[in-house]
Amino acid sequence: MRVIVFGAAGRTGSQLVRQALERGHHVTAFVRGRVEQHGVWHVRLRVVPGDALDAAAVAAAIPAGTEPDAVVLLALGARRGEPRDVSLLRDATRNVLAAMAAAGVSRVVALGRAATRDVRDPPPLLSTRLVRAFVAAVAPEQLADAAGQLDILRASGARWTCVRAPSLDDRRRAGEYALGFFAMPYEQIGRADVAHCMLACAEGGLHVGEAPHVRARGARAPRAAAPTAEGAAE
Repeated sequence: MRVIVFGAAGRTGSQLVRQALERGHHVTAFVRGRVEQHGVWHVRLRVVPGDALDAAAVAAAIPAGTEPDAVVLLALGARRGEPRDVSLLRDATRNVLAAMAAAGVSRVVALGRAATRDVRDPPPLLSTRLVRAFVAAVAPEQLADAAGQLDILRASGARWTCVRAPSLDDRRRAGEYALGFFAMPYEQIGRADVAHCMLACAEGGLHVGEAPHVRARGARAPRAAAPTAEGAAE
């Protein structure tokens, strides 16, 4: 399977690239900066330099002739310490969806934010309302951008999935997590497990047209609204 990763130079995106190659996929890694700066090479890896806000550069990563069963993975975000475009997720996602449509590619799995909402979520607990209020107070533009990205995916004709994740860290991959519609998780989860989860959704056609939460397997789950899918260590 052809896997096209946007945000491939980031900490989550690099996990997506590494794990996709380990699983035998052909990978296109879309990165900012010069190709040689990233120091990666693999016979099944194609590295495309560019900015996701540049529609022409995005189209070069998903050219005409791309396999129709290819999957696009979005792990977008600003680099640590640099100014953040307040509409980065929305504008980049529009560019990617346009390039996908032109190339005849329909499947996309995006990394979303846990604080965004979905109609399948259970009624929020007091702790959930407090966390959302805190996020809205300290990062209103980022939350609006993440919610807007989800709205764009919902309105698209793509076969989309948005994995809504809480704060991420760099712990080793446990290979165990819960994916479903439950009270908003607020404990950290490893980027490696989130990448594993996104690839599982891509490979298995899971949660098409849905935005499930992902949480670490040992995280507290005060309430569940639907059965969850479990990630298993390989």
